[in-house]
Amino acid sequence: MSAMDSNYQTPPVSEIPTEELRARGVKSKLKSIKFPRKFTGILGLVLIIAVIGGGAYIYQKQANVPGPNNTLGAQTEEAVQKENEETLERIGEMTLVPLNETPEIAEIADTTKLDSQQFFSRAQNGDKVIIYRTAKRVILYRPSTNQIIETGPLVEPTTAPETPAVSTDQ
Repeated sequence: MSAMDSNYQTPPVSEIPTEELRARGVKSKLKSIKFPRKFTGILGLVLIIAVIGGGAYIYQKQANVPGPNNTLGAQTEEAVQKENEETLERIGEMTLVPLNETPEIAEIADTTKLDSQQFFSRAQNGDKVIIYRTAKRVILYRPSTNQIIETGPLVEPTTAPETPAVSTDQ
């Protein structure tokens, strides 16, 4: 080797452009990966099954959301109906209630919306309002302590009578 050869360093093969390597006649040791057709078919089948399974899983999760058109919603309605019957039994043990009328029952979710009404001054979230429209009676019941908090007459909101339009045409 001459002194000139020792100073010359060849760059690593990874830094030489591919076209130059081909021009020099250097063959790459890296080969493209080719899968057998059988393996590709199996991989495709597994992928299709995974997509169908994922879709079925998501559909099943959506079907379990309570609503009016599925059985879970019906079960919830039945549970609410049973809870309402138990509430009416408890209230009936504490006070006289109209027996010939089925009341409306509502649960208070946000007391801040009821601040302007005196009847709900001691109400808490979770309390139940039992409304007997025919008997014109309202009961505020707290299930957590099994107490009647307030009772009172049902005061229907009055609407102003509509005044007929007056024509000013002559």
